[in-house]
Amino acid sequence: MTVERMLKDFLKDRRGAIAMQFAAMAVVLTFTAGFAVDYSLSRGADEKIQAAADSAVLAAVSNPVSFGGVGDSALQTNATAVLKKYFDAAISQFPNYNVSYTPAVSAHNGHITAKLDFSAETTTTFSNLIGVKTIHVAGTASAESARPVYVDIYALVDASGSMGIGATANDQKIMQQKLGCTLACHTDTPTKPTQFSIDKAHLAGATLRFDVVQSVLSQMITASKGKQVMTGQFRFGVAKFSNDVTVVSPITTDADAVTAAVNGMTLDGPVGIDKGMGSIFRYSLQRYADMLPAGGDGSTPEHPLTFVLIMTDGVADNVKENVYAIGQTYGNWNPDPNFQYYSPVYNDSGAMVGPGAGGELFTGFDPTNCDPFKAKNMTIMTLDLEYVIPQPIPDNRYRVIQNSLKPQILANLSKCASQVSYAYKADSPGDIQAAIKNMFETAIKSAHLST
Repeated sequence: MTVERMLKDFLKDRRGAIAMQFAAMAVVLTFTAGFAVDYSLSRGADEKIQAAADSAVLAAVSNPVSFGGVGDSALQTNATAVLKKYFDAAISQFPNYNVSYTPAVSAHNGHITAKLDFSAETTTTFSNLIGVKTIHVAGTASAESARPVYVDIYALVDASGSMGIGATANDQKIMQQKLGCTLACHTDTPTKPTQFSIDKAHLAGATLRFDVVQSVLSQMITASKGKQVMTGQFRFGVAKFSNDVTVVSPITTDADAVTAAVNGMTLDGPVGIDKGMGSIFRYSLQRYADMLPAGGDGSTPEHPLTFVLIMTDGVADNVKENVYAIGQTYGNWNPDPNFQYYSPVYNDSGAMVGPGAGGELFTGFDPTNCDPFKAKNMTIMTLDLEYVIPQPIPDNRYRVIQNSLKPQILANLSKCASQVSYAYKADSPGDIQAAIKNMFETAIKSAHLST
């Protein structure tokens, strides 16, 4: 028998072949399944670490204002610390994965980019039998913050005589008992016609509505300064108005200087000492709008998002008080020619009157007074500083305000605001504080949103 024949006979012989083939395939299948298990475990580790890396870089860029510190160097340092904190806490749950990583964080003009490269090794079980002791995994994660937005905030505060009303019913009671009036707006001396009356109210222990607005405005400017992520991101400007507008502080990045100016702000007195004690909305607001540059998209300091916060009791009157010659105690009242007739108009007896009527006149806030600001691409917020009407009502002027004007003031100021949610109202000191805080926080939040 030739070798060739013997080989053919061997190949044709099937006795025991199935068992041998099954055994060989079983070994292969076992190792394949084992390696699949090891690979599945490594993929699970990879996904967990990747998720941790994604969360860490997002945390590093998501809220720069909460990190503390101003400027790119501080942002980079603090964002890196946040990234490491989040990632270290996450991978501490996987002590057997032998994770290593390299963070890379940069900041430029308040814009943060964060990247994290990681690698890890998972030990094998079945694969170890064929010499594969570990499986290596690696990945990367990256994120960037919204670009910082530059914001200008202008506060326009009613400084007319009516803002000298007692802030609460108790303050009004004190003033009535000590001063004989619930308003600290009377001309008491020719040299300081309003301060003297205001000082008497303060010495009596009363707080005026103007005092509350002044104090909260100062606090909010200081608090907002601490929420910028880079120097110069926020600018503040303040003005007050009565018969005309007065710039208390021009727009500036120096929040401390603005705060000092606000702290020194006083109610207006008669023409000749200040700008007047009446409330002439159209003229005053138009004059202020003419002074301001147009708003922008916030992309640069030269094109800031611009907010105008108008704080007023919303009651206009035509009073224009002038100071008598030196030596006289009181001023004299004249009608202001800039008074805007906005129906309905009432006189001090409570009667509704038409255009050209004489005497002391009162009307509500015309929403179109805000159009000059809107035409300059500015966002308007309003605060209706509602009257706390003295009880018992001392004269017809308060009755006109309570019965005829007050019900419409909030609606009119809401129409003035850029959107209804930007119209606030408050009467108590606590409500005034909460409203002004919300106004500032809403404006500041816009600086932390992507444009």
